[in-house]
Amino acid sequence: MAATLTDTRPLQQIGARGQGCTVELGSWVRILDPDGEEEYTIVADQESDPGLRRISNRSPMAAALLGRSSGDEVTVVTPGGRRVVRILSVRPVG
Repeated sequence: MAATLTDTRPLQQIGARGQGCTVELGSWVRILDPDGEEEYTIVADQESDPGLRRISNRSPMAAALLGRSSGDEVTVVTPGGRRVVRILSVRPVG
């Protein structure tokens, strides 16, 4: 018999089109920064590939986004300086 995983979070937490979802490892995130819109998937170090928009959870951008939700403004501190980005949407893991 095959096992089935079920998301037991209340519907309000899951959200529609990424609203209300929290950024976590594996999440797809769309942000708006001063240069325009960007999309990333947050992954573990060994899975990162910036060319495919897969950023390490240890990167400054991912570290700033983790635990945040759609609509949040986040300050990202990078070697090049501070950037303020807005999370436009989050697609949960799976």
